[in-house]
Amino acid sequence: MKRRVPVVTIALVAVISAVSLISYSHPAVTEALERRQGALGHWQLWRVASPLLVQTDGVGALVAVMGLLAMVGLIAERLLGSALFLGAFLVSGIVGHMVGSVWQPNAGGASVGVLGPLGSCSRSCCARWPGRRSTEPPRRGARPGASRRGAG
Repeated sequence: MKRRVPVVTIALVAVISAVSLISYSHPAVTEALERRQGALGHWQLWRVASPLLVQTDGVGALVAVMGLLAMVGLIAERLLGSALFLGAFLVSGIVGHMVGSVWQPNAGGASVGVLGPLGSCSRSCCARWPGRRSTEPPRRGARPGASRRGAG
């Protein structure tokens, strides 16, 4: 079986790392990309997703979050596929930053984006857990209470 290269994971780690490192020496990049209170009201619509591109908590947090993104991404992209992995990353990241803006109006980071694929992988793995009762409807012709392992 040929293993696919996790292209989306590699791209996310590379882009977020590059943008974050550039923003550390050029604070205007951080100011342009992080979430800002009231910015959406001024039609700065890119700020819906751009906070995912800049890690505002420093190099230590960047290394930790990129390590987490690489580990989760390798598994999630294989398990979910590239499109679903990217979708889970973007949806959880955008929602996470919307909620986070209540507590910390000016910030950014990819950690909230990683939680979507992590949750999706957890759900997918739990659905396949041995001995777990299936929520699928019974197959046609199957006896009530019959084991699914032997059915077929």
